[in-house]
Amino acid sequence: MSSALQLENVPNMIGKASQVWIGMTLMTLVVVGCIWFITKRGSEENRVSETDDPRLTSKTIYRNVRPDVHYLGDSACIGCHQEMAQSYHRHPMAQSLAPQSQAEPIE
Repeated sequence: MSSALQLENVPNMIGKASQVWIGMTLMTLVVVGCIWFITKRGSEENRVSETDDPRLTSKTIYRNVRPDVHYLGDSACIGCHQEMAQSYHRHPMAQSLAPQSQAEPIE
């Protein structure tokens, strides 16, 4: 009689195993979907479009903030402002950045 009871429970045991497997699969899909949604949403929020570029949208009287403005260098100013340019060249901040091939060794 006990073997008959065990045989009757076999379909229930298989059904339970299938339910657990289906439940775990669905739970995994939900977790993966949430992770995908969060990472995709985060990347879209961090994306900056051209219209959000502050160099294009800021209202300022200064024209040198626009992306199409190029650096002129010292030679453009030294003709009229020689004394100031020489003062800047002697200042330690003017010596703080140099191409590596021209930089003096520290040690």
